[in-house]
Amino acid sequence: MGTNITNLDANALVVIPAFNEEKNLPITLRRIRGVLPSVPIVVINDCSNDGTLSFLRDAVNQDQNLVALTHSINQGYGVGIQTGYKFALANGFEFVIQLDADGQHDPAYIPALIQKIRNENLDVVIGSRFLNRDSIDKKKASGSPIKSFAITVFRFLLSALHGQNFTDPTSGYQIINARALSFFCEDHFPFDYPDSNLIGMGLQAQLKYGELEMKMKDRIEGVSMHRGVYKKAYYMYKVTFLTVMSSLNLNQRGQKCR
Repeated sequence: MGTNITNLDANALVVIPAFNEEKNLPITLRRIRGVLPSVPIVVINDCSNDGTLSFLRDAVNQDQNLVALTHSINQGYGVGIQTGYKFALANGFEFVIQLDADGQHDPAYIPALIQKIRNENLDVVIGSRFLNRDSIDKKKASGSPIKSFAITVFRFLLSALHGQNFTDPTSGYQIINARALSFFCEDHFPFDYPDSNLIGMGLQAQLKYGELEMKMKDRIEGVSMHRGVYKKAYYMYKVTFLTVMSSLNLNQRGQKCR
């Protein structure tokens, strides 16, 4: 990507939630190391029942900058992400880059994420599949009709409730700074689907958001956590409801980031 990555990884931590990702994690970690050889990485194994734990035991012995944390019971994507956040907060990291273990998030964008959040004095930068993309690319990137509809609804809600437009409010590829990290480590963090509802909470708390254009890869192996019509419909219902309610609740408490 032509970005000078010298010292970009200083005081930054990569957080990767993982559930049954034994086939994807080796490739994802190798791609990260190809971009930033020494950036600290923490993988949160959410009680996987495949070979994820076994792989991580071997991997941490070979990589001194890799940490593996394992939940004793499966707690969901949101808890996995927050476990990584709490690790980052406890260890004094300035930035957290979160990306998925399935290979869809290209680590080549990490330097650009770090540069953007630093140069523009932002609290959160979201990797967007849809920023400056034509209609054909956008349709392909959106996935299923239900997911595409959900993204449209979440965009509308964030614009209507907060007056800020987001092209990709469901992207899990993000970078956050220490200010946002502290806020996201509190009890109001969504334990299952931290998507547009979390953005709404962040905006109410006066966090500053931006987006970075990027292209996503196809999942390497396995299936999405949103597989199946019922799960997709439930996901849309719950995130829509919480996007509205979390914003209202925060507004009533008058909670702001320090």
